[in-house]
Amino acid sequence: MSEYEVNKPLDTESWFYSVILERELNTGEQACLQELIRHRDYSTNTTHVKALTIAYLRGQSLKSVRNQLRTLSDKGVIKLLSSGGAISKKSNVYEILLDLDPVEVKAKPAPDIELIGMEEFWKAYPVKRRDLTLGSAELKRRWKMEGMFKDTLMVMRSLKNWKAEWAIEDGKYTPNLSKYINMGRWNEKGSIEGTTSAKESPEDMKARLMTQYGIKP
Repeated sequence: MSEYEVNKPLDTESWFYSVILERELNTGEQACLQELIRHRDYSTNTTHVKALTIAYLRGQSLKSVRNQLRTLSDKGVIKLLSSGGAISKKSNVYEILLDLDPVEVKAKPAPDIELIGMEEFWKAYPVKRRDLTLGSAELKRRWKMEGMFKDTLMVMRSLKNWKAEWAIEDGKYTPNLSKYINMGRWNEKGSIEGTTSAKESPEDMKARLMTQYGIKP
């Protein structure tokens, strides 16, 4: 392999900026590090690229590149393993002191469309009336079973209107959350002109909810 032949570029976007911030690398040092990574030996995580080669590829002076290499070494990014010498045609050998192994990033599970708005509703309900008998699992079951997720805007409007009514008597007649759901109160005071039709198809409902909450397909 010639000194100008470059290995397949490593996708460094996922971690490179954190390295820049942590080590406070300037643009010249960043460019120098990128060339060291591109010319590295994958099996040993070392690089044999010459400073002259980096200067040629980056259009910089040899003196600037040598200063950048010293700075990268001082900042703990690379380590000089062997020197080719000032006169020798051999390259310096550097070890790259970064974990360059690809990290598998697990995709976040897609949100459950039928649970959209439940947490917002729970937080908005009067604290003293959130009966403990209605645990998280049970609330999820009831939220889905009652179809409360189908129009969360209506559910929240209804709760807002009920809370205003309960406040007249200082919350004296505020029902427990389980009773509020059982009696269908969540569906009584939220209707306004232009609300979602009951005939909305499951596909249209899913698309509307994903758009409303900014969920990508």
